[in-house]
Amino acid sequence: MSTSRFIKAAAIVATLFSITITHAGAQVRSIADKIPADTLVQLLQGPYFQFDKPLAVKTVVSDGHQIRVKLSDNARLLMLTPARIAVISDSLRQWADMPSASVKLYTSEVDLAEIAIRPDATAGTAAQGSPVRRTDDGFSGPLAGRNVALWPSHGRYYEPRLDRWEWQRARLLSTVEDLLTPSFVLPFLIPMLENAGCMVFTPRERDTTSTVVIVDDTDRGFSATRRPASSVSGFGHYERLSSSDNPFAMGQAHIYNGMSADADSIVFCGKTESTGLMMTYIAYPAVLQGNPVGGVEVTVRHADGEAHFRLDQSRGGSMWMPLARLPFRQGKEWSVVLRGDGVISADAVRIGGGMGTVERGGETSGMPAWAEAARYYLQADGFDRDKVLSVSKNGNEYTDDINARGEWVNALMTDKRINIDLSFALHTDAGVTHTDSTIGSLALFTTRKDGRISFPDGRSRQLSRQMSGIVLSNILSDIRRVWDHDWTFRGLADKGYSESRRPDVPSLLLELLSHQNVADMRLGLHPAFRRDVARSITKGIVRFLCGPDAPIAPLAPSRLSIAFAASDSLRISWVPTPDSLEPSAVATRFALYEGGRLVGETSSHSMTIHQPQDGIIRTYSVVAIGPGGRSMPSEALPACLWQGARRALLVEGMDRLAAPATVMTDAWQGVVPDADAGAPWPGDAFTTGDQYDYEPLSVWEDDDAPGLGASYADLEMTHFGGAATLGGSVSPVARMMRLAGYSFVSQTKEAFDADTTAFICSPASAATDVSPDAQTDTASQNGYLREPYDLVRINLDGQRSSSYGDAGVRHSIYTSGFCRRVEMFRLQGTRLVISGRYVGSDITADSTRAWCAKVLGFRHRTGHASRSFKLKMVGPDKSVARWRRENCISTPRGANLWHPQVDAVEPANARVRTVARWADTGASAAVECDGVLVVGE
Repeated sequence: MSTSRFIKAAAIVATLFSITITHAGAQVRSIADKIPADTLVQLLQGPYFQFDKPLAVKTVVSDGHQIRVKLSDNARLLMLTPARIAVISDSLRQWADMPSASVKLYTSEVDLAEIAIRPDATAGTAAQGSPVRRTDDGFSGPLAGRNVALWPSHGRYYEPRLDRWEWQRARLLSTVEDLLTPSFVLPFLIPMLENAGCMVFTPRERDTTSTVVIVDDTDRGFSATRRPASSVSGFGHYERLSSSDNPFAMGQAHIYNGMSADADSIVFCGKTESTGLMMTYIAYPAVLQGNPVGGVEVTVRHADGEAHFRLDQSRGGSMWMPLARLPFRQGKEWSVVLRGDGVISADAVRIGGGMGTVERGGETSGMPAWAEAARYYLQADGFDRDKVLSVSKNGNEYTDDINARGEWVNALMTDKRINIDLSFALHTDAGVTHTDSTIGSLALFTTRKDGRISFPDGRSRQLSRQMSGIVLSNILSDIRRVWDHDWTFRGLADKGYSESRRPDVPSLLLELLSHQNVADMRLGLHPAFRRDVARSITKGIVRFLCGPDAPIAPLAPSRLSIAFAASDSLRISWVPTPDSLEPSAVATRFALYEGGRLVGETSSHSMTIHQPQDGIIRTYSVVAIGPGGRSMPSEALPACLWQGARRALLVEGMDRLAAPATVMTDAWQGVVPDADAGAPWPGDAFTTGDQYDYEPLSVWEDDDAPGLGASYADLEMTHFGGAATLGGSVSPVARMMRLAGYSFVSQTKEAFDADTTAFICSPASAATDVSPDAQTDTASQNGYLREPYDLVRINLDGQRSSSYGDAGVRHSIYTSGFCRRVEMFRLQGTRLVISGRYVGSDITADSTRAWCAKVLGFRHRTGHASRSFKLKMVGPDKSVARWRRENCISTPRGANLWHPQVDAVEPANARVRTVARWADTGASAAVECDGVLVVGE
């Protein structure tokens, strides 16, 4: 043996001997007696954590150098961060009196430090571009070039055993999961992600309109300046789809060579059957070579102007590619124009969602397409039957639907060449507490697929856990700070569910709350809660894809106000809305819109614009823009100018969002819309019908007899109105003011309550009444208007004090600012007309009651004054129509209100007279005194 070999061998022997001596001297012993196990468990799980089985400390041992804590296997559900593990480790060292020891927390399967949630964890990939990019100014954000696949749980499907179409879940607490989750995703989550620059793909229809218009390249509404160079399989019109039909193999699509952006175009045009915001889709065969550099320019001419897009036709062919929700008007022509230099393909354009078209058992579902399960939309979207629609090949459409969602994500990447950054599935779960505590939130993900622990691109599937932790931590933080400080966290669960296992990208299946538990649904039925949760999810996705310092889009501006600037111009002002939960959500500029048309942008908080004196009502809204993207639109306010007309101010006084009333006693639990029907998001369609089983001990037998919470189905697919300003529509009161010939401007109630700029101080000529909520300064109380109005019309509609969880009560009518403004107009002698379904019901304090009697001249009698909602006049003039027109009183919107209610208001003194009564009950519906009219509708 050479000397060098001998030295190496001796060194190895010495090392082994040293290890043996160290091991023999290192005695491992239990130190459990030094560790307060209950305190350790509380530190590990944090507050409001709910396990199916209690978290347990199995053993605590040490060899003098390391403290090893073995926990029960459910410790894997914990959302521990490295920082939290460090804090727990410090406590363990202190308890054990071992200040320099290392600490290991583990279960029988995993070291908890290895699966800790790192707040700075990201997807680990750069943005690779989207098939569609909106090129209009202001449409960008941190998610630009990112593509997210997401869906709202279940939907209507065909059950062959019963030979019927049915929901995948039971009707409970006035809704069903199949409709509840879309009420989070469609109006809030998808727009918020798009406002951050993202392109969103969904395997369910996202347009809730039941009408649709499709223009194919063989229809009269299609034209092209060049003849096509070739034809391939493409979309073909159909009435119904059988189980094997693919609409993108029923017709032809065309490819055009040598196109010139300056000289050539491809045009689709048509007319819609309805008015409103509708999705625009475009279909084309994929062009892998010769596509214009930078993409095809797409211009959509809609009811209020144009929207511009850049389309990459090398990706996403032979499917309905979403462009945007845009405004369309019944009977007005729209067009979609394609231009570019090179090879362009064209197939079809679709506007709207339409009805379900897949046939089973000789009939379709009879539902709008958005209510159906993913499996049916994906068939209409042209996806492969064997690879996506029916991977199990067993004919079970319930499991086919579940499996199709994840396989669709993979098909987008492989067949459609679209890079998907992550997938997200929103669900709600079952479970009842029979108390006022919540079931809470659970995140489900999968870190192993078919024995593999990596995605096809080599990234670890542990990224799904990291994404789940980041998204869920945002949700928990925001809910606990605003809505419910002890909202329950149910854990991060590594499970093999299809929707989290099948996608080959980081994936999360979120069980947000229990749709069976009254305490959860007290918030889940609240539109503002759904909006806030969608924002929390958006923040988590932005941070996972772009890093912890990525900015978040600002909140919508508030206090919108329109004033007369001249005979033919308006001054529109607003206030930025700070986000107390997100300091990065700042606005750097604002975009003013007239309907869907961009009027202009500014960095200030007001803009003066021209409006013709043509008697047309125009609506204005504002979008805040910042580094994090675009806000949701502000409330939309109307204005109308006539030449030489009387001037009026319209206060659009309803900004209320509210859940229906709930009750929870030992004998009765559930949703009680007769007590308060709430205030939905405009166009909301989550309701199935009234709850009929309130018995807490009533148990589930079947989805048709689900026990506690069981509800009717008579309101399914009913779209409820909500506040007109939130939906961007013109209120009936505004239309009545136009009919009465007023030039009018408007304010939101928040702006009306806060506005002091319209007044200048003058000495008081007489004492005025004091607001019930707060004292106001004498100068403000005794001021007079700079800009006099012939009429101030306050449209309270469904405004009413409403609970916002732990954030308290909002939307009160009788704020100190409201009372002060009303007093000022009354002092000036301006005619006031105030109407609202809860104008009396919202009186909650004796001081407010006294103020209403003294200043407005009425007292409240009942909040259930009529079911007919028909008025009859009191006095010589019996014309209800003339009285409504003269006072700009609209007819009650009973048709789109769930459990509509109206007030009875009576004269408070002899100087006040009843001028109208409810026809069915005879209760006083309207009172008038000294130019002030109060109507309880």
